[in-house]
Amino acid sequence: MTSVVRLPNVSMVFLLAVLFSAARFGIWPALFSSGLSFLAYNFFLIEPLHSFSVTEPHELLALFVLLAVAVLTSAIAGHAREQARRAAEREVPSRRLYKFARRLSALADPQSVVDHAAIQAHGDLRCPCMILLRGQGGLVVSTAWPPADRLDPEALAAASLALTKGEATGMGTAHCPTVPWLFLPLRTPEGTIGVIGAALSDAILDPEARTLFETVAELTATALARLGQEITAARTAAETERVRNTLLASVSHDSRTPLASILGASTSLIEYGARLPEPARRDLLVQVKDEAEQLDGMVKNLLAMTRLEAGALELNRDWSDLQELFDRAVAFAKRHGAPSTAMRPDRCARAPPWNCRAR
Repeated sequence: MTSVVRLPNVSMVFLLAVLFSAARFGIWPALFSSGLSFLAYNFFLIEPLHSFSVTEPHELLALFVLLAVAVLTSAIAGHAREQARRAAEREVPSRRLYKFARRLSALADPQSVVDHAAIQAHGDLRCPCMILLRGQGGLVVSTAWPPADRLDPEALAAASLALTKGEATGMGTAHCPTVPWLFLPLRTPEGTIGVIGAALSDAILDPEARTLFETVAELTATALARLGQEITAARTAAETERVRNTLLASVSHDSRTPLASILGASTSLIEYGARLPEPARRDLLVQVKDEAEQLDGMVKNLLAMTRLEAGALELNRDWSDLQELFDRAVAFAKRHGAPSTAMRPDRCARAPPWNCRAR
């Protein structure tokens, strides 16, 4: 080889072997290769051959430069390999969290959300995990993996403290550090709705595992909050629809009486108007007017309710006489068959004016 390639360039072959060992197997095999390269270069290529002795100072310098470069190269390549390995390891939980978030977004049941969350946390941490949600009497076990239905009193107290304070409790925290559990609160914009816990035995979670556990808790709380809002919106929509249907049925029923009265009075005026005495015709006209005013009031109330739902209703307040308001109410009640003896305006005449919406 020395007859074809100059001696200083032969060292590049040894460095190539060191670089390959570092990239393929890590830093310690690369350091071993550096030592072997140092010995082989000395034994086969430096005079006297087949001996580890060195006679020329410049050859000794070249030999140690080879060793230094080989060690430095192995350290750099080994560090790069270790960084790549750690990045690949971090990619696995990131991919699992991404799949977990996609599964949560497709769920429509809170129980399914907590079940998937407990299984996900157990798979990430390799320890028993449990989710407790707020109930009427405090925390209630919602799910656990492996399956379980209760906590010991000390762990339950730590979980309740996490719910109350909204902070992590248990092993590795400032609250209840002797409890062999780590509890994280499930925080939502409406408040803390529960906790998720992991049984750690005697080992404290490393920072990466703790961050992973916190991410699972945040995703779970977000999914539960989303489902809570959807359930509330669905209930509100159903109740609104029920009230609307009831209102329409009531309006349809209440409008029949004034319409029938208007139809009857107008028919009598058309057919018998010339033969009716003046007081009778006036009574029929007053009846038509009163029933028309009642229908007008119903229509205005419906429009006001529509504006109220849209948030655009404004009260037009004005000073009104209480006696006048009472007279209107009495007239309305009489038209609907209420006995006049049941209405006694004892104090209306002496009452001061009210600032209110009269209609």
